[in-house]
Amino acid sequence: MLNKPSKQVRERLQHADTTMLPFSYRCPDCGWDIETLVRAVTSDEQDAYQSTVCLNCQQLHSINPANGEILVEDGLGDPW
Repeated sequence: MLNKPSKQVRERLQHADTTMLPFSYRCPDCGWDIETLVRAVTSDEQDAYQSTVCLNCQQLHSINPANGEILVEDGLGDPW
């Protein structure tokens, strides 16, 4: 369940040049619930991933806002 976006996220959303939507995910590295903005997904981008940086661990994560999937690395550091 998504919570109401924070004031900071709402302000960033109002000033964005493109359509941005709030998105919440659980960081696979630190376990924190992270709230960020992602580009609005069009019908032909349902399988596309977007990059975002976790505010806590400062790691880059690939997320799919259309279905909520997060690509994670295996124990060897190789993607998926």
